[in-house]
Amino acid sequence: MVRTRRRGLAALALLAGGGLAPGILGCGAPIGSGKGGTLVAVAPARALALTAADLPGFQVAEELAPALAATGADDPYGRVGSYSVTFLPAARAATRDDTTGVTSSVNTYAGAAHARAAFEAWQAAIPRQYRPDGSTIGLPPGDSAAFVRDGAILVGFRVRNVLASVRAPQERAAQLARTMIARIEAAAR
Repeated sequence: MVRTRRRGLAALALLAGGGLAPGILGCGAPIGSGKGGTLVAVAPARALALTAADLPGFQVAEELAPALAATGADDPYGRVGSYSVTFLPAARAATRDDTTGVTSSVNTYAGAAHARAAFEAWQAAIPRQYRPDGSTIGLPPGDSAAFVRDGAILVGFRVRNVLASVRAPQERAAQLARTMIARIEAAAR
C-alpha cells in the first residue's frame, strides 16, 4: 500500500508531462526557448531535483527517469526532461516505510507555456485523498499549490519552464521546495 502510493505520486508528476493524457495537457505552445527573452532552466531534470546531500541521513530508495528527446519535439507537450527520486531515512530504508520519506519530481519543458499547462493538469490530477493546504513557498499565486495527507505535504510548483513537486513531512516540505526553486533559478539562461 505504501509503495503504491509513493509510485503513484511519482507517476503523477510524470503523467503531467508525458504523452499519457493528451486530452488533459495539450497547451499548443510552440516548442523552443522562452518567448520574448524569457529565461529557461537548461539543466537536466535530475540536476534540479533534491539530492542525498540535501537530505543527510536519507538514502535513495527509488528513481524514475524516462528517456526523452532533447528537443521536446516527440512529446506532445514539449517535455524535454523528467526525473523523480524517493529518499527514505537510512534507518527505515530496509522496511520501505515511506511515512517519513521525501519524493522530489522534476519535469522540464521546452518553454514556460508548456510548464504552465502541465502544472494546471497536475493540480487537476491530485487524488481526492489529498486536502488543499495553505502552505506557501514564496511564488506568485497560481504558480504553487500544496496538499496534505497522512502528515505529509505535497507541494507542486512551476518556475520558468519547470514543473516540480516535493512530498515530505510537513515540517520540511516548504524548505525543500525552496531548495529546488533555487536550483531552477540558478539554471536559468
